[in-house]
Amino acid sequence: MDKKEQFKNINDLEIPEIIKIIMNNKEMPYILRRGWKDVLKHKYLYKYRDWKCPEHRRMLTHDEIFFTSAKEFNDPFDSKIPVRYDLGNEQQILELRKVDLRELNPGIDEKGVETMAKEWLGEKLKRDPYFHEEQKYTEDRENDLYGVFSVTEKPDDILMWSHYSNKHKGFCVGFNVIELLNTFGDLFEIGINQYIIPFKVKYELDYPILNPFTMDGIETIIKSLTFKSRKWSYEKEYRFLMMADEILKDTDRPVCLQEGVIAKVILGCMMADKDRQGIMDVLRNRKDRIELLEARKAFGKFALEFDEIDY
Repeated sequence: MDKKEQFKNINDLEIPEIIKIIMNNKEMPYILRRGWKDVLKHKYLYKYRDWKCPEHRRMLTHDEIFFTSAKEFNDPFDSKIPVRYDLGNEQQILELRKVDLRELNPGIDEKGVETMAKEWLGEKLKRDPYFHEEQKYTEDRENDLYGVFSVTEKPDDILMWSHYSNKHKGFCVGFNVIELLNTFGDLFEIGINQYIIPFKVKYELDYPILNPFTMDGIETIIKSLTFKSRKWSYEKEYRFLMMADEILKDTDRPVCLQEGVIAKVILGCMMADKDRQGIMDVLRNRKDRIELLEARKAFGKFALEFDEIDY
């Protein structure tokens, strides 16, 4: 099944049928197919935003989301798990280097590749036995080739409202997951040389080991970008990864959503009247109808509750 057919008439199908179509697409590695299976368990996913930030406003004014580089994350461990080249023996390291040299120098014969690899390894083991330079290169490469759009299954988390929505003065956007699938399907159809695949973030107590000699390349990349400390588990995060074959320019990272993807907007319980009115004005001027809710502190407990607003 080609990429266009994969997403054709998706709204006419039930969730189990959609999952079956994706899981049967053998052109896509299993680890990528599994991401869609995880995300389709939810009807809506949410993004916390700050109305004071012009870039955040564009989500409602221009239906635009942004796939950020991992170097912008607030967690210094996030997406910076080192690839452990030092775990291999000399022959394994040599073979991995030869693969890189063949890609970088397609005109060199096998004897030349062998010679260059051995010279490199001798120097490397003396100068940088833990392969810090390779780890830095891998990290920089991931920052350049991949973009991340983070969402959560929880629209009522007090901490995330505090951290990501300007101390409850911002807003939260709810996305229709099936319509997101349609939007990213259209990216395939118009020929952009990019994949956008969702993954459920895994929260670990122990620091993950990324062994390039026992894991394939795509598994190493995905685990690096989607494994976090268990201390972040309250976020219940999903990530849509934009995976490109070439370096992503700033103009490649914004993606415009189709009508219907944004299904809900939730106003923070501490939002200023002026900002509240500003969002309502934007929603009134849209062609589609978006459900508008407002958070309030629940009586007698540490929780948020939502009331629907007629605008």
